[in-house]
Amino acid sequence: MPAVNVTCFQCDGRRLCAKCRAAGKLIESAGYQVVHSTRYDALKAAIAGTYAFESCIIPVAADEHAIVDASFALLADKRVAIVTDELPAKDAVPPHFKLLASKEYEHGAGVLDWLAGAPQPAAHASVHRETDDRTRAASRLATVVNGAACESREPLQTTLDFPSIIQDEAAWTEASGVGFSIVLLRAADGDAVSRRQRAQTAAQAIREVLRRGDVVAVAGEDVLIVLPQAHEPETVRALGRIEPAVLHCAPQQGKRTPGGRFRIGIASCPGDGLSPVVLLATADAGLRGLRSRAPVSKGSSS
Repeated sequence: MPAVNVTCFQCDGRRLCAKCRAAGKLIESAGYQVVHSTRYDALKAAIAGTYAFESCIIPVAADEHAIVDASFALLADKRVAIVTDELPAKDAVPPHFKLLASKEYEHGAGVLDWLAGAPQPAAHASVHRETDDRTRAASRLATVVNGAACESREPLQTTLDFPSIIQDEAAWTEASGVGFSIVLLRAADGDAVSRRQRAQTAAQAIREVLRRGDVVAVAGEDVLIVLPQAHEPETVRALGRIEPAVLHCAPQQGKRTPGGRFRIGIASCPGDGLSPVVLLATADAGLRGLRSRAPVSKGSSS
């Protein structure tokens, strides 16, 4: 089964954005295997010369000319679809590259036709990029890749509707089989205004230590974090980053320790069910005080 690498600059390839989900389902329906990743993972592999896919889709923002130019040089032996609303001159595009407008990509138009009819890279083996061109392209692309960490993260959501966030994740779990965990963090101690302020501060601190695609939402004195791949090692590692981040932003006041000023609980989907109400209730029932050591473990108590 031929594999297609669908890359993105909005999601991390694990918890997929709506565009990647739609594109992946469309391509899979035509009999292809789909592998999602960030575009920077793909481009780093291209720099290293280890990129293994024959076909890939790369979205490009209007001002990211370096990615387009470098892709032409570094992926000259691949079939590449570039999704952009600022299309370069067609005479500058290698014959096995496809330019897709964002609307074409989002609606699926042209993607399957491209995969079915795109020239094989082997047919263009005579297309040779000079070593100097590849070196310059790699240098430009490396600059872009190294700046990837500066891209904006998934925005902090201020909402009272945690169930709707969880419902969207549960629907994706049903469709994909990929589970997730929710972490419920609640500010404790102090008056209502103080608790809400600390919840906002904690949410911002958590946002900074998680991956760009992870969801962090705040409502009143509660913070909801959604982590993909329930019970996977990467989720445990993420949980291990959350508690120190919260403890750091909640200094000790009087006799009250930082950990005593927040409580935390966890639930997993599908292990604890698919219902947002049940998942929230499970996390709520397991709320405990923060500890400075040890990751969150389900069912623990303060």
